[in-house]
Amino acid sequence: EDGIRDHCVTGVQTCALPICQMQEFAQEILSAIRPRLESALEIDRIRRDGLAAERREQQRVIDALRLQNELSQRVISESALKAAIIGSALEAIIIVDDHGRILEFNPAAEATFGLARSDALGRPMAEVCIPPELRASHEAGMERYHATGEIRIAGRRLELPAQRADGRRFLSELTVLRIQDQEPAAFVAFMREDRKSTRLN
Repeated sequence: EDGIRDHCVTGVQTCALPICQMQEFAQEILSAIRPRLESALEIDRIRRDGLAAERREQQRVIDALRLQNELSQRVISESALKAAIIGSALEAIIIVDDHGRILEFNPAAEATFGLARSDALGRPMAEVCIPPELRASHEAGMERYHATGEIRIAGRRLELPAQRADGRRFLSELTVLRIQDQEPAAFVAFMREDRKSTRLN
């Protein structure tokens, strides 16, 4: 009656609904639990997205640290190589900044000019290496460089008088180069005593 049938199956009474009512009942249940399911899925998605973002950020930091370490090791290696080359050079190597102050003074320069590196660093090159009467010309060249960017002696081999710390003079062979890609500018001077020439007194 009203589409409801009673069945006796091994003595157990069951009630069966019409298919259309079963579908409606299932739809009502789904409608009731759908918001909770969607909320749970959204929470899970947010959690997974958050974990993924966290992992990406951690990986970014790790990659940055790895790159920093590689660059640091490279800089250390390059610095050590440069120090070894400069330190073992037979020529006096003097590196100065764009104001002529000494930044580097290798062992050959110490021997040539009779001055310890620690005493040379930070001092004007003109004061350390150039006889007093030639210092004005040196200063004029630095001023011209600041005004025009021109370095007249760059790349040329010159023979110029030089002076040791004890006042003794000698004829030197000098070559000056600008260090590329260095800002502010820096210059490297290669000097050696011209042993073929008579020493200056």
